[in-house]
Amino acid sequence: MRRSLYPDGATMYHDTGSCRLVGSGHFSEVTLISREDLMFTIGYEGSKALVDGKARAKYGKLDTMALAREGLYRAAFASSLFSRDDADFQPFAAYFNEKAGTSLDTIDAFKRLFGVQAEDVAKVLTL
Repeated sequence: MRRSLYPDGATMYHDTGSCRLVGSGHFSEVTLISREDLMFTIGYEGSKALVDGKARAKYGKLDTMALAREGLYRAAFASSLFSRDDADFQPFAAYFNEKAGTSLDTIDAFKRLFGVQAEDVAKVLTL
C-alpha cells in the first residue's frame, strides 16, 4: 500500500487500483473506486456505482489528455480528479477551455459542469 500526502492536509492510501482518501475539503472520508470506474460512472444507485462497461473497456487505459483529445471531456475530468494532481488538471482545463470557449478555472466549476462527484461506494455495477 502506498501513501500520498497533499498540501491541503489530505492523505491518499493507494492499493491495487483503488484508494481511500482521508483529509480535508470535499473529499473528507471518501472511499474512491478505481480510476477507470470513476471515469465511466454514469450514476449511483444507493451505495452502488453504475459504470459504462463498454466505454471503460475501450478508453479506460487512456490518460487524462488522451481522453480529452478523444472528446471524452467528462471522463478526462474524472481522471484528473482521481489523480488529485494539479499538473494533471491544469492542462486539461486549458485544453477544454480552448475547445469550448469557456474560462472555467476551478475543480468545483468543472464538478458542477460535468456532474462528477466522488462518492462512497460499496460496489460497482457494470452495465
